[in-house]
Amino acid sequence: MNKKLLCSTALAGALIVSGSALAELKIGGNFTHTTNFGSDESTSTALGSGNRLGAEMNLIASKTANLNNGMIATYRGVIEFDSEGSPADVEYEATFGTKDFYLGLGSDLGNNISSTIALPAVGYHIATLANNVSAGNILNNDSVLGGGEGTNESHVSLNAKAAGGTFTIAYTPKTTEPAGADNDNQNVNAANGGSATMIVYTGNPIPNVGFIIGRNTEKGVNDTSDAEIEINKIGASYDFGKFRAGYEYQKREVGTLEQTADNFSVTFAASDNLTLGAQHSIADQNTAGTTKEKVTALSAGYNLGGASVVLSVVDVENRGATATAGVDSDGVVITTRIGF
Repeated sequence: MNKKLLCSTALAGALIVSGSALAELKIGGNFTHTTNFGSDESTSTALGSGNRLGAEMNLIASKTANLNNGMIATYRGVIEFDSEGSPADVEYEATFGTKDFYLGLGSDLGNNISSTIALPAVGYHIATLANNVSAGNILNNDSVLGGGEGTNESHVSLNAKAAGGTFTIAYTPKTTEPAGADNDNQNVNAANGGSATMIVYTGNPIPNVGFIIGRNTEKGVNDTSDAEIEINKIGASYDFGKFRAGYEYQKREVGTLEQTADNFSVTFAASDNLTLGAQHSIADQNTAGTTKEKVTALSAGYNLGGASVVLSVVDVENRGATATAGVDSDGVVITTRIGF
C-alpha cells in the first residue's frame, strides 16, 4: 500500500485532523488533490510523459473509553477513498491496556518502520513525489525498500511507552491479504503469504531529536524454498528551530540480494506560513551492472490555516537502480490539502 506519507512541519495546522465530538466519538478527515506533470526521459520515444489529476479523501474516526477494570481502550480507523471503481481502503488500530503498555490489533496503522519521524519534509515524502512524476515506481518505494512491511496487513502488537517514544513488537500470520480476507468470519485460509515480525522504536529520546530504529522479518510461504526478507532501518533528525534536518539508512536482504537506501532531508520555516524543504535519496543494489538510483525533490509549502498548498519539483535518475542506465524522469507535483 502506498502510504503517501506527509510530514508535520509548519504546515501542521493544515494537515492535522480537526475532529468534532459526537457522543465521545471524534469524526474528522481530510481531502487532498494533486496535479502531476511528469516527463519520462528513459528513451527518445518514451511514452510515460504526461499530466494527471488525482484526489484522495480520508474519513477518520477515533474513540477512547475507560474500562471497568481501570484499563483504557482506544480505536482509530481511517477509510481512504482514492480510486474510482475500487473498494475503499480501511486502516485501523484498536488498543487495550494502560497509557504506557498496551495490546494493539490493527491493519496498516500503529507504530511501524514506515514512520518518517526522522525525515522532516514539506508535504509528501520523496518516494510518493518520485512515483507521481514517473512511468514506474522507484526502488526506495513507500519509505521502505521493496514497498512493504508486515504491519500493512492484519496484525497484533505489544507496545510500551518509554525513553520518550514507543517500543513495538508486531506479528502478522499472513503478509498477503486480498480484499475481504480480514473479515472477522472469513475462512482460516482466506489470506496467504508468509508470516512477518516487526520490532521498532520511534520517538524523541532527548529534546529536539527524533529517532527511529527497527527491523521487519518476513518468512516465505514455503520455509524450505522461499527466501526470507529482512528490512533494517535507522534514522535520526534534529530540530534547530527554524531548520530541521534528518538522515535515514535502510537495508533490505532477500537471499543473496542486498538493497540499500540513504535518505536525507532538511526543512526551513521561512515564515509563520511558508516552509521550504529539500529531500535527496540514493538507492542501490548488489546486482551486477546496476546503477545507483538518485532522487531529488525541492518543495515550498504555504499554510492557509485550514488548508495548505505545496509545490514540489522532482528529479529522478536511474529509476529502479537497474542495469539500464538513463531511466530518468522529472516533473512537478502540486498538492492542495484541506482538513475538516
